[in-house]
Amino acid sequence: MNNSSGLSTTYDAQWQAMSIIPSTGTQPSLSYPNTGISAWLCEYPPGPNVTFNNATAEGGLFFYQFTAQSQAGNSLWVNGVTNCTGTPEDVEGGVTVINTVTYGPPPQYPRA
Repeated sequence: MNNSSGLSTTYDAQWQAMSIIPSTGTQPSLSYPNTGISAWLCEYPPGPNVTFNNATAEGGLFFYQFTAQSQAGNSLWVNGVTNCTGTPEDVEGGVTVINTVTYGPPPQYPRA
């Protein structure tokens, strides 16, 4: 899994071992042609006193398996969120950019 700096972490193998997507053996069916799928993954910990967990890396490993929009009802969106607040998974207070439009932080949706 790469972070925003493009560097691999030393935790890649550990995160893969915890993933619901196996790296070898029988692979799951990841085809949901009638279901749109979206994800918001925190880019980094929100502050110096917040411990980063593996949810973003595991989410990245999961969504990396989708190679075509048709696998997700032609509506697959994986969004990086900056400035997550509270906990490493608290994306509601964060900021994301979709198609050059910046969303967040609340209550300012959207902002240019």
